Order: sequence, then structure tokens, then C-alpha cells
Amino acid sequence: MSNYTPETQKKIADREIIDSIEQLLNYKGTHQALSTTEPCVIDTGDWQINDLELLNTKSDYFRISLYKNETNATRFLITQCQPALVMLLLTEVEGKLCALLNIRYEPGLIDSVNYTTTIQSTPNNYLRQHGGKETPFLEFVKNPQDYGTVLFDTENYDWGDLYILKRKRYLIIKINNYVAPPSGFFWVTRQTLVQMATQDQLITNDLRVCIPLLDIETPASIPGEVSLDKAQKTIAKLPFNYETFDSEGIHIRFFRARTRAREVATWTQPLLAGYKSRQINLIFKENAGSRQYALTRASQIGLLGRTVWFPAEVAAADVCSSVCTSAEGGRFWRHAIHIQLLRLTTDINAADENEKIVWVSEKQLLDMIATPLATSLELRMALSLVDLTA
Repeated sequence: MSNYTPETQKKIADREIIDSIEQLLNYKGTHQALSTTEPCVIDTGDWQINDLELLNTKSDYFRISLYKNETNATRFLITQCQPALVMLLLTEVEGKLCALLNIRYEPGLIDSVNYTTTIQSTPNNYLRQHGGKETPFLEFVKNPQDYGTVLFDTENYDWGDLYILKRKRYLIIKINNYVAPPSGFFWVTRQTLVQMATQDQLITNDLRVCIPLLDIETPASIPGEVSLDKAQKTIAKLPFNYETFDSEGIHIRFFRARTRAREVATWTQPLLAGYKSRQINLIFKENAGSRQYALTRASQIGLLGRTVWFPAEVAAADVCSSVCTSAEGGRFWRHAIHIQLLRLTTDINAADENEKIVWVSEKQLLDMIATPLATSLELRMALSLVDLTA
């Protein structure tokens, strides 16, 4: 990495740091024109159903299987054995904290492209098992101490009702020196990053999750038990074919993706389709001038008996802010997710009578987020609507 003088750094910053949502939207429109997604009716590429799994015959990217739960309802779930990598680079320019973002095409995204973290990648991609281009900035992952300070590094579960125990590693590094962004990468100020979280279909969920992590400090006390349930539940696999629908109407569709902005230029992609819009509500109440958030511990089919913290549902709340985003566009076809931050309007004492609900402070909530494998993706995404800089 090159060392820049303050004078050079200022010139680069004036030219390449973005602090305008309008400018980001313009770049997004330009990048949308670089990619196309077309349904495949017959061609499934290197994907085959083998031994109750849809898998790629050349590389183990991920596998799709049909499962049956305790009530005999069927559900398509994805297995991805290796943790995915989410890395965000930060640096300071003229006293402002800035983040290095990548604009990324994924065939299943509602708008086809979103801004994401510096790296959002599976091991198959960054190890180049598909023979594609090298992942930029991977050297920062291998030796982060050579470039700056690691601010956050932990693993958490992905969607518990869409995957089988899938994990992601979230790595945030504050680097000592500014680096010039290559094509498709953009430095944005932290203020702009917070504003991006309020825009529909502008950022990936991985970037959304990282925004609150910038405020993580040394963990304090966490209410209740945070150790995971060690009970290992099992769920049975069922036979299926390309015409199979699960109990919720989910089915497999194939698409041909073409782009000038990814590691490979063209590929065939199976995506799970047919999802109804998902609603995530994070509810808070105000007490003595501070906020407390309603949480509950629960499990999902893909967590196999493990319990984590979720936003809790409490009746009668006013919407403070909301946003619409997409589930991961490399696995799901246009799966819309609506997130709301709500203020409790009902009687506080009555709400406290629900023993399954735990009210936590903002600091406690951040401590939960910092604890590996303790929180749901739903909770971490919803926290992006809380202005932690206020």
C-alpha cells in the first residue's frame, strides 16, 4: 500500500470520496446497465439433483435440499458449509471516517445491483475456484495488522429459516492510509453510509449489518442467557425435482447471469423463488429519556435447535422509520424484506407482563450484536435503522 502525504490525500479525497446520495443513485443506474439476468427454461448448466441435493458438479458452491419439519411442512433450505466473508475497510480523511464500498450485481436482487462492503464473498469466489478474477483487497484479510487496526471480527448466523446453520464472518478494519478505489469501488463518508441505510434497495444486507458494528465498544453485561442451546435437532430430507414446490410455494428457478462487473462474466444460477414479502419490526419504548428495545429468544428450522435473539413483537406501535431491501441476490429471487423501527404506544406496564420479552438498552443491544452467534440476522438488520450517532 502506498503512503500518501496529507496534501496528496486531500486531493484524492476531493475527487473520490462521495457524500451525496444522488451521486450514488446515479452510479447505481450506470452499473445496472452492465448486467442482465434471463430465465433458463431447460439449461441448468453444471447443476444437478443428486442424492436429495441440488449441487454444482464442478465446485461445491452451495446445496439446496427439501426438508420436512416437525409438523410435516416442507421447506427448501440451503447448505453452505464454509463461512462467507464480509469485510469493510475504513479510514479517516480530513477527520472524517470513511468506508470503502463495492457496487455489486447479483441476479436475484430486486434492482439487480446494490452497494455492499469492500468484500462480500464466499470461499469459492475469493479462492477463485470458479476460475474468475482475483478479489480486490483480499490481502487485507490475510494480514490486517500490516495495514491498520481490526475493529471487529466475529461470526454470526445468516437467515435461520433459509439456510442450515450458515455463518458469516464480519471483519471491519480501519486502515492507516487512504487507498485509491479501483473501478466499481467508492469511498463514502460515515454520514452518507447512515443515510444509505434509509434508502430502499440501495445496500445489501451485509453492508446494512456492518453499519451498527461501527459503534461496538467493549461488551458489558448482557441480560439473560446467551449460551446457545446445544440440542442438535435433525430434520429429514425429502426427494424433489425441478417442478417441486414446498409448503410455502417456494421453488427452484434457473437464470443466466451476464455482467461486466463480477469475478466471472457469465454463469447459470439456481435461485429459490416465490417468497412472500418478509416483515421485520424492531420496537422500542422510551424510559427516563433513553430507549429500550423489545427482544425475545427463539429458534428457526435451519438453526437446528439453537436459539438466538430476535426482535419481539409488541402491539400498538408507531412507525418511526422504514426501508425495503432484498434478500441475498445470489440465492433468492427478488425476495423483498420490509424493515420498520417502531415506538411503543401502548401501556408500558402491560407490555412488560409478557415474560418472553426482554427490554434492553441500546448499549446492551450493541453488546448482543458483538457476541458471536447470539443474534438473528433479522435483529442485526433492523438495528441499521437506529441512529447510533445521535
